[in-house]
Amino acid sequence: SSYQLLSGQLKKYANIAKAGGWPQIPDDAKKLKKGKSSPEVAVIKKYLQFTSDLPQGDTTNIFDENLADGIKSYQSRFGYNAN
Repeated sequence: SSYQLLSGQLKKYANIAKAGGWPQIPDDAKKLKKGKSSPEVAVIKKYLQFTSDLPQGDTTNIFDENLADGIKSYQSRFGYNAN
């Protein structure tokens, strides 16, 4: 039912708040390229894990294929051209 879906989302967002809230993705993160390593990559991964676009557990600073897939998933869900 709609109520159950809403209740599930409320729990999800409550857990995000308990974990410190949404991570802030730095403006210069747009310059990151696959194969590179940067502290900003871990921030993006955490954000995409909150949105369920990236599996939990990957906390590395490396921009890998999994992160590229997570970004494409996020873009597609919000109607952007997945690139």
